[in-house]
Amino acid sequence: MTGLEKITSRIIADAKADAKRLLGEAEKKSAEILAEYSARAEEVRGRLLADAEREATEIMSRAESAAAMQARNILLAVKSQLIDAAFSGAKSRILSMPDGEYLELLAKLLFSALLDQLETERINRELYGEVDLPVIDSYEVILSAKDRERCGNALVERVRELLQDKAAPGVTGKLVLSNDTADIEGGLLLRYGDVEINCSISMLIDSIRSSVEAKVYRALFDADTVS
Repeated sequence: MTGLEKITSRIIADAKADAKRLLGEAEKKSAEILAEYSARAEEVRGRLLADAEREATEIMSRAESAAAMQARNILLAVKSQLIDAAFSGAKSRILSMPDGEYLELLAKLLFSALLDQLETERINRELYGEVDLPVIDSYEVILSAKDRERCGNALVERVRELLQDKAAPGVTGKLVLSNDTADIEGGLLLRYGDVEINCSISMLIDSIRSSVEAKVYRALFDADTVS
């Protein structure tokens, strides 16, 4: 082998060795890169799965909470409707009372309202004297058109009887049935001067509802407290 051939062979051998070394290093680097990215991919996949699972759990939790809230709201709405119906039924039963019973109920309402007003007038006279007080010429009983026809005159006469032993002389004569009628379902209005006292059945039901609603709730739903 000539010197040139030896040099050429050496160059080729060195080139092969370098190529083998470089290829080995490249393969090693590639393997390391693949391993690193594989680990990263697994980490990302695990993180994504964990995030997805957590998000799914949160979504389910929110859905359950929303469903529970919706169910509670529906239940409360139904209970509220039933309570409204109970008080509405009470008003309907009052309005459909037999004439005699209904007359006595209105008489008690009117009698009580008059006594309260007369007591207020007495206290005012003691505080301010007769001179400074407005003169009340009449106490007008205002009914719905239906009730005025049904029991208007009888109501006034009945309350005049009740006032005989409870009011000063002359008061009974001031109690009169008004020619006006009121836009109410039942009950009455008591008017004197510019003042009107609402003794309608609707006002009566509303006034007692706040004090008995909890009792009605327990009676309907057998609960200790209102939810």
